[in-house]
Amino acid sequence: MNDELNHAHILVVDDDGAFGQMVQKVIANLTNFQCSCAANGAEALDILAKHACDVVITDIKMPEMNGLELTRIIKEKYDADVIIVTGFYDDFTYEEAIENGGNDFIEKPARPTELILRLKRVLRERAALAKRREVEDALVQSEKKYRDIFDRAREGLFQATPEGRFIVANRALARMLGHESPEALMAAVTCIPSELCVCRKDSDLLLKTLEWSGSLHQYEVQFLRKDGRPIWVSTNVMPVKNGVGRVLHYEGNIEDISARKMAEEERESSFTRLRKALGATVQALAVTAETRDPYTAGHQRRVADLARAIGTRMGLTADQRDGLRMAGTIHDLGKISIPAEILSMPRKLTEIEYGLIQTHAQRGYDILKDIEFPWPIARMVLEHHERSDGSGYPRGLRGKEMLIESRIIAVADVTEAIASHRPYRPGYGVKAALDEIAKKKGRLYEPEVADACLKLFHEDGYQFLN
Repeated sequence: MNDELNHAHILVVDDDGAFGQMVQKVIANLTNFQCSCAANGAEALDILAKHACDVVITDIKMPEMNGLELTRIIKEKYDADVIIVTGFYDDFTYEEAIENGGNDFIEKPARPTELILRLKRVLRERAALAKRREVEDALVQSEKKYRDIFDRAREGLFQATPEGRFIVANRALARMLGHESPEALMAAVTCIPSELCVCRKDSDLLLKTLEWSGSLHQYEVQFLRKDGRPIWVSTNVMPVKNGVGRVLHYEGNIEDISARKMAEEERESSFTRLRKALGATVQALAVTAETRDPYTAGHQRRVADLARAIGTRMGLTADQRDGLRMAGTIHDLGKISIPAEILSMPRKLTEIEYGLIQTHAQRGYDILKDIEFPWPIARMVLEHHERSDGSGYPRGLRGKEMLIESRIIAVADVTEAIASHRPYRPGYGVKAALDEIAKKKGRLYEPEVADACLKLFHEDGYQFLN
């Protein structure tokens, strides 16, 4: 027996003092229960008012108040079970005893063992009922707590049928979608995808995504409020299934992300404006450099285009390709510090003159190093004359000591320079340029970059910009 039953309090009510004493003695000998006695109904009610009792064992025929009347009062006012005991069975039926609230019925003379068995059964049922009530109360409290959390949540929470109709919605979701209450929202919206999505395409895509994956995770879509104003939302949706895998309903949350979307659009717009301004600035620098060296006008633009094409063939990211184009456009910026007469010299340069020309990579780096580009532009400019075997300048870097972008610009620069006209020589053409790249691939030029350059011309039909 459960521990709580070992401490039960039993009240025996009978105008026959001898019977009460007998029951009290039996209970004392066979159980650990506490037992009290009352001679009539009034005395029993007085005891119940002062002390909690678990079970009342009462006779039926008693003066002033019979056992059935006492049972009715006990059931109305007190938390106690009742066993009715009587020697006048012909005057009362079991059904009458139960209808008046009795939990069991025993005919006198009651055998002690039977009395104890009946008493323990009633106590077990009482304990089981109390436990069930405790569980039910806990469930009610849990549901109330869940409902409070559900209603107080700042994000929209819902349950919906597989057909797309709201079953449950909280106040936050109703407010988000412009409705006065969850009930108004559920009455107004009969098909979530078709009635809330801004356009049919969004509705179809949402349904296809849910059908394909079975759920939605941070899915972003535009919904229409009741007033017709569109808002951006992010939703998570999970299916609730039965034992055989059939979807009973969906549940999830919806968050209004309109403010975040507006901020992202503003940042994107600002970034676009910044990129345009940056591009214009870089173009101005390129024009400045080419003004100093008119014979190589267009060289930087052609190098930038070829470098970007090589980067595309090698699978570089769009951001890396943008950086290549920017760096290629101003890779010879440092030549603005070289005397114009040396840049346009119609003969082969002396060693000293060539040494001055070689300073343009460092000079370009010095000009650009403090500008906060989104890409390492200054370093690409510095390294575009370095070679894989360390024979380049200004620092004699080898292989992967250089940025991959620098190695691409180096190949593009050599290819364009050999193919094009220079003050001191005519252009050798694209074939001679590609032969140079192929011949010295792996020694001076990164093999992967050289191969991409060669395939561009041989397989893709690439041509220099005019």
